[in-house]
Amino acid sequence: MNNKTLLLWLFLVVALFQWLVPLSSIYKKEIVESSGNRFCFKMRPVDPAHPFSGRYMALQFAENSTLIHSDTYYKQNTVIYLEIGVDDDQYAVIKDISLMPFTHTTDFIKATVDFCDRDRVYFTYPFERYYLNEDKAKPTEEKIVPLLQDSTHRVCAMVKILNGETTLEDIYIDHQPLSDRE
Repeated sequence: MNNKTLLLWLFLVVALFQWLVPLSSIYKKEIVESSGNRFCFKMRPVDPAHPFSGRYMALQFAENSTLIHSDTYYKQNTVIYLEIGVDDDQYAVIKDISLMPFTHTTDFIKATVDFCDRDRVYFTYPFERYYLNEDKAKPTEEKIVPLLQDSTHRVCAMVKILNGETTLEDIYIDHQPLSDRE
């Protein structure tokens, strides 16, 4: 095999790989979207002065930590798996935490440890940004911040979950998608 043929095959393999990576990611998201279970993550108030950065809304959640039920120490930036359940108000709650993916359920997500103290681990969800049209950012901010601060309103991020993969579906205010309110 001469050098030109070898370079051509190498180029074709690299080109194929460059197409497979994004297609694989899209395929995973589509599977989660079509087969994942929906969970409503209760949101908490954000700093009204800086809830947007660029073209996305920064999301903060009421449930951003969980008790540690073992002697395991979770180091910062460690990938952890959180088993998700539902409380009496139909909000998502953390049922269990693990360093390995769960095998008894598909309702778990990958998160990243922010820090750990004696009995709690604090983490970052993989869905902390809600992207929206830049022209609608300011009016949306003005609508949602007071609602987050008022406990009579139900404000949550609807997330589909399947085997550690997540898709942020929409922000719901009083059971109505934010995208329908615009």
